[in-house]
Amino acid sequence: MKIVNRRKAPSDFLQKFLPRELHLLKKVNHCHVIQLYEIFEFGSKVYISMEIAGHGDLLDYIKLRRYLPEFSARSFCRQLVSGIGYLHELDIVHRDLKCENILLSDKNEIKISDFGFARETLTGNLINTFCGSAAYAAPEVLQGQAYKGLGLQSIRLFVK
Repeated sequence: MKIVNRRKAPSDFLQKFLPRELHLLKKVNHCHVIQLYEIFEFGSKVYISMEIAGHGDLLDYIKLRRYLPEFSARSFCRQLVSGIGYLHELDIVHRDLKCENILLSDKNEIKISDFGFARETLTGNLINTFCGSAAYAAPEVLQGQAYKGLGLQSIRLFVK
């Protein structure tokens, strides 16, 4: 459950990022993308009910184990490529793929989450705004070049 307090959240988040995230979460349905169940408002708070990712995020998972066995790394990469490929089929660019935004279910299945910076792209249109985490960004993004769907580029940083 994600809870957003409208009184404490920045106005640009409430007007731009939250509506975009909720719109995209309603649109997606894939085994490697976090599933939205319900959105409801009560008072000044927005409650976003989503699929439970009982094993936390990928960064904590790796820190706890200190390394990933090759078979786990391969499995995670396949699942990540599947989820990103699905998003790209819908013309959705995540723009903040990092270990902290990749959750793991109780069955250790990848769940791409946190669509706050994500956006839809129109066919043929490029994006030229930078957002997300520089450590995970593709070289094109860091160089200020226009881009479309570089999520797969970010995977190279997960497998190093």
